[in-house]
Amino acid sequence: ARELAAAAFGIRQEAVFCERQKDGLWLAMVTPFRLRVAPDGLTARIEELYVAEPLDRTELKQVLVEAGIIHGAVDSAMDEVVLHLSGGTSPVGIAIARGTPPAGAVAGRIEVCGNADRPFFPGMVVARAVPPKPPVPGKTVRGAEIPAKDEKLKPAALKPGIGATFSKNGDEALATTYGLVRALGEKISVEPQYEVPAEALTLTLTVYRQDAMGGAITVERVEQALSAEGYVCGFDRGAVMRLLADLDKPGAPAMGTVVAMHGEEPVNGTDATVTFTFHRDIAAGSSTDVRIDFHERNSVRNVAAGAELARITPATRGIPGKNIRGEPIPGRDGAPPMVTPGENVHYSEDQMALVSGIDGMVVLAQGVLRVTDCMDVAGDIDFRVGNLHVKKGSVAIHGSIRDTFIVEAAGNVIVDDTVEGAVVTAGGDVDVGRGIIMRERGAIRADGRVRALFIENGVIDAIGDVVVKNDIINSRIFTKGRVVATEGRGKIVGGEVHAEHGIEVNVIGTESGTSTVLVIGSEPGERATLRQERDRLYAVIEKIERVIGTADALTSLRRTPGPKRQAIARLLKAKYAALERINRIEVRLQEILDGMRRGADITIQVHKAVHAGVTARFADKELRVASDIGSCIIRYDFTQERLVFDALHR
Repeated sequence: ARELAAAAFGIRQEAVFCERQKDGLWLAMVTPFRLRVAPDGLTARIEELYVAEPLDRTELKQVLVEAGIIHGAVDSAMDEVVLHLSGGTSPVGIAIARGTPPAGAVAGRIEVCGNADRPFFPGMVVARAVPPKPPVPGKTVRGAEIPAKDEKLKPAALKPGIGATFSKNGDEALATTYGLVRALGEKISVEPQYEVPAEALTLTLTVYRQDAMGGAITVERVEQALSAEGYVCGFDRGAVMRLLADLDKPGAPAMGTVVAMHGEEPVNGTDATVTFTFHRDIAAGSSTDVRIDFHERNSVRNVAAGAELARITPATRGIPGKNIRGEPIPGRDGAPPMVTPGENVHYSEDQMALVSGIDGMVVLAQGVLRVTDCMDVAGDIDFRVGNLHVKKGSVAIHGSIRDTFIVEAAGNVIVDDTVEGAVVTAGGDVDVGRGIIMRERGAIRADGRVRALFIENGVIDAIGDVVVKNDIINSRIFTKGRVVATEGRGKIVGGEVHAEHGIEVNVIGTESGTSTVLVIGSEPGERATLRQERDRLYAVIEKIERVIGTADALTSLRRTPGPKRQAIARLLKAKYAALERINRIEVRLQEILDGMRRGADITIQVHKAVHAGVTARFADKELRVASDIGSCIIRYDFTQERLVFDALHR
């Protein structure tokens, strides 16, 4: 049939396709080209052209079906073949049909909703879990199925992080804060677009024109979102509205920041103040006097019974504030007065004044105001009088304290003339009318202030200030207060002066370069020494308690047999002495810490000149002066971590 048909049509037998019909007949059809199907069945390509006759797309599709190509005809390729045949050119090589390859399973994934560069509000869906897709079989161009690889993939596990939570069905993450979405693998977080400092007194907000889903942001939405997160007080609607209006202007940025909430700051109380009504200056006369008039001074330092010594302005209570969460912020109450009544001093009936209980001398030391009896000594402390030990009260010496003698007083020590190489110990102030000349022996120790016209070769240890009118020469001075030498010549030459709270002086050193050392702040090694002593005392207490237990003294003595009570009493005395010393150490450690924090205010003020050869120290830092300079302030710069010179502004 093919041969007869080919002869009838005048074409090659390969171009004839025959199909058996009924009654032994054959239907002969012309195939214009030969197709080649790829081994995988996914591509049918025109391999040879038999008859270059024009065909339309419908006829071409019929040719493909007759050739067994029933799937994947490519429309664009068919149009290209039609174009070739109508133009008399060859379409050989064109892939006219393509099958569908099998598709593997698609893993589940987390899909972020909306625009991740814009904020979500609480309750908005920020992400959802997209389930995995099963594998899909393919199909050849002849319609045969191509099986897909059998894969079973786990669904994505949505994990809400900070600022997000699960929806009810668990396949969506909802925002719990106003912020931007952050996706890290399967973990979805919402990063707040506001900042709240630790005290929660303000909230700085980043505001956008639109939310992540394209919705308009309004002041009401912002206020509602912040309220839902517990920020309920001090919302500044006006500031947020103004920013939103600015963002709506042409050319405006997509976002801006504003302080959207303000809490109410607490008001701290004022500290109590004490105004002394007795005269505490070194002399009652003019500061230009060369010699201090002690008769006049003694008259003002001694008070009568019932005299008012100090007037107290009480501290005020703090006023509480409120943070933006609506929580109260307590206001600090003012500190109580730094001076307390001591021996022979009591409060007035209205508690607003300190009053003397006896006729005597006023003593102020370590924050305790006392009035003591005053012992008068006419003349010098020498072999005629001998050493002087005043266990109660003060002493006024109308002369000098000579070499090698000792004067001790529970209160003040007042000396009209000079202190030579003597040992002077005072529970209050030491006032010297002329000078202190020690010649490498003797020392002065005072719980209050030390004041003199000059000091030469002196050794001074004071808790209060050291005030000198003229010169401090080759002396070793240590004070927890200040050293002041500004009224007269006001020089410090040679030696070492250590003042924890600073030094104020006219001149330091000499033109010849005399080595002079000035130290401000706490001694660097003192903290370590105190800590070691404290640890040692705790070890002593622990050892004692292993013997006598931890009960109070009365209980310990009651349960101890008579013969052993004396030994137990000694141990108890040692224990309580150690505890008392530990308390003093803790107070001192706190003082040192506070002093370091106030280090910026601790300075060396020089009103006239600092000469070469001077060394200044603060903590473990040192500054050596290489050449003479004029008036200045030497201070510790915490930024540069070194001592520096500043100009002195008078």
